[in-house]
Amino acid sequence: MFNPRISILFLQLLLLGRVIGQETAILSGVVKDQNNRTIEAVSINVNNSANGTISAEDGSYTLQIPADQSIILIITHISFKPQQFRVKLQAGEQRQLNFKLVSSAYNIEEIEVEEERNRDNTMESLDPKNIQFIPSPNGSFEAVIKTLPGVYSNNELTSQYNVRGGSFDENLVYVNDVEIYRPFLIRSGNQEGLSFINPDLVENIDFSAG
Repeated sequence: MFNPRISILFLQLLLLGRVIGQETAILSGVVKDQNNRTIEAVSINVNNSANGTISAEDGSYTLQIPADQSIILIITHISFKPQQFRVKLQAGEQRQLNFKLVSSAYNIEEIEVEEERNRDNTMESLDPKNIQFIPSPNGSFEAVIKTLPGVYSNNELTSQYNVRGGSFDENLVYVNDVEIYRPFLIRSGNQEGLSFINPDLVENIDFSAG
């Protein structure tokens, strides 16, 4: 059964599509570089407008623009120099416009790196101020040494530490260029494992695991 309402509605939609098509135009094309290789993810936008598109994997794009207006297209990509094109198409016109972008090159200034550390010296300087940032029950300066490679301790309640598999009493300790015999003893046979040095009086620490 013929329904005149459906026919009228279909006719209105058809006329509306023709009006919209007359107010716009279609741009399409391919974006390539100077070596004729297609470029993906290139932004093609109408200046001062939210209208735009991005090129596909094969460099192709399709963009609907206002008709009977002189518009500026902004073509941008992070690896290429931006370009601008002015176009004006008639209502319902379809035009192919290909773009060729030039890669942007940046000159990086020369960087000179100097090494201040002596390769022949195995001593490593430590900042005693770092003691306050290391959780330690006794607050001894040996807590900083235990954080170095090749140094380990199986008891956090003691200041004793082993270096590269050696025993704790094999460590050679100097205080102000004076060798200290078994520095982990406050008195002979008593309180073994505690440090005899007040960390607040330590100015610098030099350590070598070799």
